[in-house]
Amino acid sequence: MGIKHYFQEFSFGDDEPTITRLADILAKSSAELVSIGRDPLTQTHPNDVNIRGSYSSLSIEDDIHYFCCDMLCETPFETRGKVPAGLWVGALFNGEMLGRFGEREILFSGNGQAKVVSFGGPQEFVDRPTCQQRIRMASFLVAEEFFDRQLLLNSNAPIAALRALITPGVHVHSMARPDILSETLLRLFNSPYQGQTERLFLESTVIATVFQLQPMQQLKLENSASRLRKQLSDLAFEARQLIDDCPERFQSIRALATELNTNETTLQRQFKAKFDLTVFQYVLARRMQAARVLIKDGHLQIAEVAYQVGYNSPANFSTAYRRYYGHAPQDDRSKS
Repeated sequence: MGIKHYFQEFSFGDDEPTITRLADILAKSSAELVSIGRDPLTQTHPNDVNIRGSYSSLSIEDDIHYFCCDMLCETPFETRGKVPAGLWVGALFNGEMLGRFGEREILFSGNGQAKVVSFGGPQEFVDRPTCQQRIRMASFLVAEEFFDRQLLLNSNAPIAALRALITPGVHVHSMARPDILSETLLRLFNSPYQGQTERLFLESTVIATVFQLQPMQQLKLENSASRLRKQLSDLAFEARQLIDDCPERFQSIRALATELNTNETTLQRQFKAKFDLTVFQYVLARRMQAARVLIKDGHLQIAEVAYQVGYNSPANFSTAYRRYYGHAPQDDRSKS
């Protein structure tokens, strides 16, 4: 079943924000596989949900679809539907959305950091975006058929590593150079073109990004008897994944160790051994990468970026940013 069975081309509010009924958007863009549900708390009727802003659903090719939105809804709601087996790549630059895919819940935070999620088969989903807050997002979905076609042409193609991520269930994956992926999604979101030129820009950028994605796969231990070593290695990767999910919500090594059912010493030692970085160094890198994307986006004030990436003090954030990049946050804004 191709991706066009799930999603159709549709857009509104491209030139300037408009107000439209959410039911109309879904009816035109989702091939009747997505529906609006009553908010479980307010029991808002689906027909009463209005959206203000813009939305695009674009077919890149038969098995790749691009989505982009800058929308605000003042009424709580949830959408339900299905996604095909494949990879979803995207980032939120503002707002927050809680997604449930089967039994798996994933929080999509407006920190500008890219997420890559694989679906091992068609998955039912429920999305609950935050209301009274702009949702600004760029993403694309690549069906597994795309990878299969490419591998028929060249079974040893680098894209095989991506195809290997599509396994039963729902999984969130870490990518090499996530900062570059985030900045690419930001360029897609802030496309400077219009009309056919914009379409060519989106198509070429999305397809190039797919072929450039490199998963950070866990190293396999050759000695199968070293079960303890593998468990400790898994611990480091699990810790990294929790940080990647929401670096702004990191509180302390103790809290992270407790969540992973281990102790601080073991966690710090295994993390350093696997990634050659301390936990704090890794959190700092992810927060700084998130901040740089949001600053270049230009939607938030510098102080708002500081709070968004986990700092309680804009002054402390500016000091950390200068130490990390060698220049002030405002310098990256002026270059954007």
